[in-house]
Amino acid sequence: MFHRFLLIHISIFTFTFRTRVFFPTSCWAFRRLIVEPETA
Repeated sequence: MFHRFLLIHISIFTFTFRTRVFFPTSCWAFRRLIVEPETA
């Protein structure tokens, strides 16, 4: 029971960490992809 609890917490932590790291970079790349051609 404890092992499953620990596993769930680790998966949630990795998920939040992954979104916290990759989401801003993907948003920046997406915004750059759309805004750059218009200004250039």
